[in-house]
Amino acid sequence: MSRSKRIQQHVPPKPRRHILRNDIFTLAAAVAGYFLLTVAVRLGLGALLRALFAAWNLRPDTVARAPGWARALYGWQGSIVTLVVDVAAVLYVMRACRVKLCRPGGRDLGRWWAVGTGAALVSAAVFLATDSLRLVWLLGRPRLTPGLLPLWALTLLTALAEELFTKGVVYDRVKRRWGRIWAVMASTILFFLINGGYSGTWISAVNVALMGALCALCHERFGLWAPVGFRWGWGFATVFLLGQGGGDRAVYRLYPRRCLPAATRDWCTGCG
Repeated sequence: MSRSKRIQQHVPPKPRRHILRNDIFTLAAAVAGYFLLTVAVRLGLGALLRALFAAWNLRPDTVARAPGWARALYGWQGSIVTLVVDVAAVLYVMRACRVKLCRPGGRDLGRWWAVGTGAALVSAAVFLATDSLRLVWLLGRPRLTPGLLPLWALTLLTALAEELFTKGVVYDRVKRRWGRIWAVMASTILFFLINGGYSGTWISAVNVALMGALCALCHERFGLWAPVGFRWGWGFATVFLLGQGGGDRAVYRLYPRRCLPAATRDWCTGCG
């Protein structure tokens, strides 16, 4: 082939579109889709359950006379809605955002679950040590129920759904384009919004923001399953073992919500 023909066949590629604009649009669309999906599923399923309960005449004063399956559905309606929302969020991230979920190492996940559980227990011990009155902690027989096992699994699914999106989508994509600092900031802000850090006072807001930053750093250093395992252990121990958020199914009601001063109540709200 002659030199002139080789030159004619070399066609320069078309200039790419502005990569900054594309990245921002893609991330904004992914975040908007995530919030719209979770809110729509939560509101729609909640409205469906309320309509069913109204049709079956299930109310707090009549539920005791209902069949066992109806009482279970009525009592677990919040957990059922959370379960469906979490499953929808995981499917959205894996399908719409095209994020592959790597297989977790059992030891790594268990280790970080232990770290999160231990951190929750240490924080509870610190609060007890500084509580000179100790009027709200009555250590008695643990309240163990069969419902703790599905709540333990549900806590894992909730942590997976939120971390898979805030880290697997937002953190990783922002880091590839703008660097680690911006990735930590973006994922922390999104974590703050998803977990309602804005709904309390500045104490709960700082608590939620610190948790989001810590999970981002864990993801950077150890991978996705590190923040998932940490939040799994922390969330279950805080809410369902110690009842710091006023959980009705907690083993111990360490700090019931009605007995807490405002500042401590806000701190506990951010933990769960």
